[in-house]
Amino acid sequence: MKLFKNLFKTKEIEEESKDSSIQKSICSLMIEVAYADNQLDESELKAMANSLSKLDIEKEEIQEIVDATLAKSKESISFYEHTRILNDQLDYDQKKRSP
Repeated sequence: MKLFKNLFKTKEIEEESKDSSIQKSICSLMIEVAYADNQLDESELKAMANSLSKLDIEKEEIQEIVDATLAKSKESISFYEHTRILNDQLDYDQKKRSP
């Protein structure tokens, strides 16, 4: 019986990890677009937070992602790492839905 419980837990963890990577990729792409002019003002952050709250991302996690993305954006030359995750894990209808 324990084996079955562990199998279900493993599946739940995989799903949570998948959801988390999708959420982080969406958040990262939103930040990259907002920061395209090398400025990120309060109104842009509020708009992103509002959209991301629909994805059930906690405020603390959003702030961590924002900080990490801004730090990486200076080194980044491509959106591929983010779009690859979304393309690999979402079907066409899921991609069309907006947060």
